[in-house]
Amino acid sequence: MNPTISAIVVNYNAGSLLRACIDSLLNCSAEVEVIVVDNASSDGSLNALRGLPRVQVIRNAENRGFAAACNQGVVMARAEYLLFLNPDCTLAPGALMELLVHFRADPTVGMAGGLLMNSDGTEQGGGRRAVPTPWRSFVRAFGLSQLSGLWPNLFFDFHLHQQPLPERPIEVEAISGACMMLRREVLAQVGPWDEEYFLHCEDLDLCMRMRRGGWTVLFVPTALIFHALGVCSKDRPIFVEWHKHKGMIRFYRKFFRHQYPGVLMWLVSAGVWFRFGMVSSYRSLRLLTQHSIRCLQNWRGWKLGHDRRAQEGRESIERRAVPGIGTPCISGVSPGGGAQITLSVVHKQSLSGRVALLGATSFVGACLIKPLLDTGWAVSAYSRKPHARDDQIDWQILPSLAGPLEDTAPDPVNAWVSVAPIWTLPQYFPMIEASAPRRIVVLSSTSRFTKSDSSDPEEQENARSLVECEAALKAWAEGCNIEWVILRPTLIYGLGRNKNIVEIARFIRSFRFFPLFGMAQGLRQPVHATDVASACVAALTASKTANRAYNISGAEVLSYREMVTRVFAALGCRPRFLTVPLPLFRIAVNCLRLFPRYRSWSASMAERMSRDLVFDHSEASRDFGYAPRAFVIDADDL
Repeated sequence: MNPTISAIVVNYNAGSLLRACIDSLLNCSAEVEVIVVDNASSDGSLNALRGLPRVQVIRNAENRGFAAACNQGVVMARAEYLLFLNPDCTLAPGALMELLVHFRADPTVGMAGGLLMNSDGTEQGGGRRAVPTPWRSFVRAFGLSQLSGLWPNLFFDFHLHQQPLPERPIEVEAISGACMMLRREVLAQVGPWDEEYFLHCEDLDLCMRMRRGGWTVLFVPTALIFHALGVCSKDRPIFVEWHKHKGMIRFYRKFFRHQYPGVLMWLVSAGVWFRFGMVSSYRSLRLLTQHSIRCLQNWRGWKLGHDRRAQEGRESIERRAVPGIGTPCISGVSPGGGAQITLSVVHKQSLSGRVALLGATSFVGACLIKPLLDTGWAVSAYSRKPHARDDQIDWQILPSLAGPLEDTAPDPVNAWVSVAPIWTLPQYFPMIEASAPRRIVVLSSTSRFTKSDSSDPEEQENARSLVECEAALKAWAEGCNIEWVILRPTLIYGLGRNKNIVEIARFIRSFRFFPLFGMAQGLRQPVHATDVASACVAALTASKTANRAYNISGAEVLSYREMVTRVFAALGCRPRFLTVPLPLFRIAVNCLRLFPRYRSWSASMAERMSRDLVFDHSEASRDFGYAPRAFVIDADDL
């Protein structure tokens, strides 16, 4: 039988994500053929596709670009409907059928796309949008969309993901080429992908031609697609930025040359290339900095290895002096907290059982493995990437969501600890249930309280997601007769990997000052990552914690301004603050968000500087001995 859908996937060094993408396509209920067009990948990602049914591969000797590769796939495709899918996308079960049903129900639909999701469960920008005209791009670039409340038509932001998610499919001006389904006959009518684009803006071009041809472009919120944005382009950022900006110039000239005066189009072009110069300079400086840091880390790693070997030699002498004892272990040193080093011994027969750790390579997960081992647990650690063999840790590859998760569980375990984002957890319920645990400890966040009334729609959605996922966890665990414990930390810092204190430090290093809104006297309780890890370990066995949620905060309460002052001190810098009015702060943040490092910033950060975000952890102290440290930071935490 001929396939219903031809899925065309353009691959360029997508690694293991390519196989996950193809698996999600082959597991769809619709009859699908898959055509992979490879643009001269060098990472061996095609090797994982050998022997897969309904998969054809076109190998290009050079990188021909996205549009040209899509057209190659169309020539080979046999189906009535064409799906163009990025290799870093994974389709949720039923997503293809959600798209297909609307094509069959409405003959005017020429193109449809689904809801693109980030790994943190939030909606990704670009899945639904208006066409970025030169004026709209200017408004977004300079943060003028803040004025849309007064003049919505004049200062409209073309990214629609900041608006409430519709309950049913809606017509939009443009969708993303990351996941785009078309009727074959419509593509033949409006013309193939424009191969003058190498990378970026070719999807906007096709949307423009689709609408000019009288066809509807549909956004379907019930078709979920998980998109690991930028994976295929991360190794060549300057190359990607060049073609992105070049594509923007072609798009503007092709569709708006006759709508704008020549002088304005010249200014638009100058603005685009100025932006390219700024972004490429920033990325070049970042690459140079990262290379320098790697060199320093390599030297420090050699130094630490040398010191460790000397320490192991001394411990070997001490071990031989204690007969009949099993494996010795050294308790973890608490960075910046003044915890003492103690030598202890653990009998090999005294294990508390086996615990499975989800999010083992995350910020808190990196702090959690050693305390688990030190307290006698055997650890199965889950990661998306392969790890070297370790005699102490059973490293497991996190299975693809497209597969039958209940068949991928390890041997029965006593408990699970999840320090991955809580919104990813429900997807792994079948795997966890199959391992028959007695208890699960899950990390959530106090953001469910602090961001529920945020002025930023994304933060409101984040808070709602936390609430919903906690409720889902409780219902699932109680239905499976599994004890649950939820820990909600406040602002986490430490080990140089958090998104809060480290971002403040990076800004200070770059600009030698820090902007504040008002007096910034809102109270904070930063909590160190190792204290959060200790809470997870203690909650595993404490009987009073069963089926309860706890707030996990730091021992010290201090103002936002004082917290930033201590970051200055840790960097060896004199505190310099710039008090900025809120409207100006919003414009400045929107400008900073043009740079990848500050993309997570929002104007609501300024509003929270004057709010108290303090949480009582006395219940945690009472039930499992939680005893956090004061807010002390050093260079290792930044």
